[in-house]
Amino acid sequence: MRTTPGGLDAGSIGEERLFRLVASDVDGTLVPYGGELGRATIEAVAELGALGVPVVLATGRPPRWVGGLVAELGCADLVVCANGALILDAGSGEILDVTPLPPAVIRSALRALGERWPGLEALVDVANVGGEDSPPVRLAAGQVEGELASVPNGYPIKLLVRLPRERAGSHGSGTAGSAPDQSAAVQPGDATDVRRGEATDGRAAGVAVGTGNEGAEPRVLARSLLDGLVEVTSSSDPYLLEISAAGVTKASAVAKVAAAHSLDASAVVAFGDMPNDVPLLEWAGWGVAMTGGHPAAITVADEVAPPAEEDGVAVVVRRLAAQGRLRRVGAGRVQQRAGLAAEPQPGSERAG
Repeated sequence: MRTTPGGLDAGSIGEERLFRLVASDVDGTLVPYGGELGRATIEAVAELGALGVPVVLATGRPPRWVGGLVAELGCADLVVCANGALILDAGSGEILDVTPLPPAVIRSALRALGERWPGLEALVDVANVGGEDSPPVRLAAGQVEGELASVPNGYPIKLLVRLPRERAGSHGSGTAGSAPDQSAAVQPGDATDVRRGEATDGRAAGVAVGTGNEGAEPRVLARSLLDGLVEVTSSSDPYLLEISAAGVTKASAVAKVAAAHSLDASAVVAFGDMPNDVPLLEWAGWGVAMTGGHPAAITVADEVAPPAEEDGVAVVVRRLAAQGRLRRVGAGRVQQRAGLAAEPQPGSERAG
């Protein structure tokens, strides 16, 4: 942590420091794993709306899995989906910004990962700009372009790779002593739903998965293996890699939203609990991890809030409000004309 837990006082945060935008992860942060939104959390988000402070949800979920949550909260401004690959208008459902993962890059990543982890399985979340959101596409080895071509007007936004689990002490892939567990195959729900009580694995301090890297989690090994080709992270299950285009994170997307409000990182408070939240917590002016969250998130945070089961986001938001540190932004609701591009960024590739 960058400060001591709970150290949110004038001395640690700066007497004149004000925040004008709140960004929060969803599962394990706003919503308890296996649970529901707490009443205090819903009320705190409404209080932010009354103060004129935009609330941006930043989640690994694709658009089709955020509608109910947005309706329940009532006051979210924008939703960052798929770990930063897509920005959605919470009110209209319009996609304001998308950074796809090119099929050629997907193919290269799967080839490299497959050599290290034979037997992996993969899904791609696909967003349709101006159309209905598509279900995830299951990928067969060597058939990436063919599989994605079946999705009209679709943009691949996130690759999910289920790795075979290896027992501690295994040495590489396919060698004597290696015993991958093929039983936990990737399922369509894995692309979106981390509310299945799998957080225990994600909160483990380390997973032994290979020669010379004992104690390193799969995402760390995969990131090294792919060497900047893509962005690799994980959330509730360390053996389910979440892969986006290079440079795409929750932080990169929230930075776009902040810039559209003429704000920089110093004006943002961010909440999260898992490795896919780390870039956001590092970038924000005040990063808040959740009690019980992954060590990687806690390490980079300025503060550790109570867990989602105790409405930890509400606790911190209300303390900031009571201290007068939450202020209305000068501009209104972020719209496409405020700087978010409705079309994919240059160099992106449409499926097919």
